[in-house]
Amino acid sequence: MCGPAPMMTAFANALADRGVPRADIFREVFRSPERAAAGPDQQFNVVFAKTGTTSTWRSADGPLLGFAEKLGLALPSGCRVGQCESCAVSVVSGRIRHLHGEEPEDAGMCLACQAVPASDIVLNA
Repeated sequence: MCGPAPMMTAFANALADRGVPRADIFREVFRSPERAAAGPDQQFNVVFAKTGTTSTWRSADGPLLGFAEKLGLALPSGCRVGQCESCAVSVVSGRIRHLHGEEPEDAGMCLACQAVPASDIVLNA
């Protein structure tokens, strides 16, 4: 489902009441418009801890998912086929911002398809 949160909550509850397992109900919330998260001259070091890869992210690189792919790293990305939040990656250290202006419920996670660094960061990826 894709739509406003109240509508999807109502639909999800109705589907569950009719026997659809909640694990089979996928949602993607309409978000506020994308906003600039960094000035054009921003740059931060990004460490992908699992691979030991370190690179400098610049504003023009956009969200971390695409940045990682440009480096040849494969991060989870089921979000591109409707499995919203499947690109979640834990943040070991540093600060990130999400382009849609809303942070995930778990402050230790970032949604790589929407997240950009707000400081030097280390990701558990």
